[in-house]
Amino acid sequence: MNIEQAYSILKARRETNGSHIEAMYQILGKRYAKSNARKYNGILERFIDLIRASKADGDDYEGTVLSLESKTNEQIKTMLWELAKLEGTNAVELLELHGYDPSQFELSKHIMKAWKVYSKKDGVNNLMSSAITVKPLQNKLSSQDFINIFNDLQTPKLQQYNYEPSNQMLEVNMADVHLGKFSWADETKVDYDLKIAEQCYKQVLKRLFDRLEAGYIKPERIILPIGQDFYHYDNEQSTTKRGTAQDTDTRFQKMYRKGVELLVWTIETLRQYAPVECYFVEGNHDYKMSYFAYETLRAWYRNEDSVIFNNDLYPRKYIQYGKCGLCLTHGSEESKKELEGIFAKEAPKIWGNTVFREIHATHLHSRSMYEINGMLVRRLSAITASDKWHVDKGYTKAIRQAQFFVWDKNQGLTDIINSVVLNDEITNIL
Repeated sequence: MNIEQAYSILKARRETNGSHIEAMYQILGKRYAKSNARKYNGILERFIDLIRASKADGDDYEGTVLSLESKTNEQIKTMLWELAKLEGTNAVELLELHGYDPSQFELSKHIMKAWKVYSKKDGVNNLMSSAITVKPLQNKLSSQDFINIFNDLQTPKLQQYNYEPSNQMLEVNMADVHLGKFSWADETKVDYDLKIAEQCYKQVLKRLFDRLEAGYIKPERIILPIGQDFYHYDNEQSTTKRGTAQDTDTRFQKMYRKGVELLVWTIETLRQYAPVECYFVEGNHDYKMSYFAYETLRAWYRNEDSVIFNNDLYPRKYIQYGKCGLCLTHGSEESKKELEGIFAKEAPKIWGNTVFREIHATHLHSRSMYEINGMLVRRLSAITASDKWHVDKGYTKAIRQAQFFVWDKNQGLTDIINSVVLNDEITNIL
């Protein structure tokens, strides 16, 4: 049965007001119930009318859209293709062949039927009607998502600064911000969301900036770790890198954009006073999100000498400044025993050349320290609020604060600046 033969049968049925059941039996070889026969009759008429009208001049039939039906949560699209183009195709290739982005749609069903179509150019062609049913994917990353994110981030106009030498290094360790976390005061006694997190972040840093502006701190080097659960979750499913679901208040795109904006704001302020050295320190919540942000910043400042990026992906970072040795780690993976011996083993040269040695670990959201074998192991505080999980577990006693460290090249750690989150100061900061 070819197109013209089917057309003749359908035309005769229309002219005589004949039976839909008999017409479908002649064309498809099956007897359908009256309602189904009428439905298939309509589909075939639209299909054949489209073919005859759009291809009457003898053009190629391939790629013709026969029908497009939209339902609540799916679409059904039927097109004409040669069998050779359909054979051996996988789901991604089928989606692309029918004009769908595989990152935005998934294939639910594929049905093929054979048709003979006459063309003045090629004679009789054996084509297939290829009908696919697709469903939109929810919360999936696409290339356009990343394009939109980068387009929304305006490149700053970078001002140049002259720096004076000194014997001070400033460590700005803003760990465990958990940008994107949601806490509801009725459950946790305090609210926390993307907007509040931004206000807390700027509040505690502004106190440090005021000291820099007043000249109380005169660094020649600024250390800025990036990561360590700066973001609250790691993907479009709102889970950590290991798949643990989180209480969140925003979409990952908005969270990511806001995070990059805050980091640019931080770097732009700090580099007025000294070159800024950025280190990627992975966390247990946000490995991918923070790494993407780190790489975004590295591209942003690729032509700026005052912002330096350490591209080592080793989980712990070791830094020497005169007689001072510093190890940066999130501290979520290493045991207490491992931390006590890890500095000398992994960085023996820095260990041998220094007198004042510390490991700065985060993760626990509370401060503590102890000294062992010529080294101090310090846990740092965090500005993030407790979510319901922490409240249920009773982890609610830590003071919400950021800690900034001033190192002297010859005297070791000389100052610790504690900047506490004060709820009544959060608004109207900048």
